[in-house]
Amino acid sequence: MAKAVLNQDEDAQSDNLTESWAQEINLDEGLDFSYPAKKGKLKVAVSDEGARIKITENNGPMLKEELISLGVENPQEKIDNIFDYMDADSEARGTNPDSEENAKNQELSALEELMYAANITKEDYGKMKDSLTIFGEDDKININTVLKAWLEALLDFLLNQGKIDASDKEAVLTLRFGADLIEGSADDGFYASDDDLLPALKDNFRATSAIFRIFSQAEVGGIEKKITCVFDRKNGKVLYWQE
Repeated sequence: MAKAVLNQDEDAQSDNLTESWAQEINLDEGLDFSYPAKKGKLKVAVSDEGARIKITENNGPMLKEELISLGVENPQEKIDNIFDYMDADSEARGTNPDSEENAKNQELSALEELMYAANITKEDYGKMKDSLTIFGEDDKININTVLKAWLEALLDFLLNQGKIDASDKEAVLTLRFGADLIEGSADDGFYASDDDLLPALKDNFRATSAIFRIFSQAEVGGIEKKITCVFDRKNGKVLYWQE
């Protein structure tokens, strides 16, 4: 059902929160299942994986800014430990000599593997899991779907780097969240295409997405099942599946 909604999206220039895929499907009044012949409940929610920061070396500085905004302690040390766990060599890059112990030394296959990196606690993972990803066709973030708090942190990073100025930041936030700057209000807007982005933003942001996270929850006869998958709409492939 969710994949069908995603594939029916006719706007190839922009993916944003006004589109049908972003609306939760919640059939809680009773849904007839053909087998078994019982009433059930179904909830399906789609989110844009492109709204998350991809864990790559290139995104290292932005990852640090994000971890700071999320309240993760010692963010640079945690990032060094993550990359030591992932990279091909066996040399520690930070101050922690144990960061290469039990390292995978290859790309992550699931985000949960972050907890195998040195000094990454369950609490750290809990703070990071909804804002980071290992999936993506490039390192860019969808400016139309990223949460306001994360967008502000990333714009502040670019501001501190001298890539944009305060008026650029204000223009982006006003376009996305309207004059009231309230996320999810009636005057929220979106970028219609990559061409509408400021030139200084095009290295880090895009207006479209190819990869989406689908969460489904069904209940039939008192039995509940939850499934999370990551779906590549462009190539029609399921990249991740968890039950």
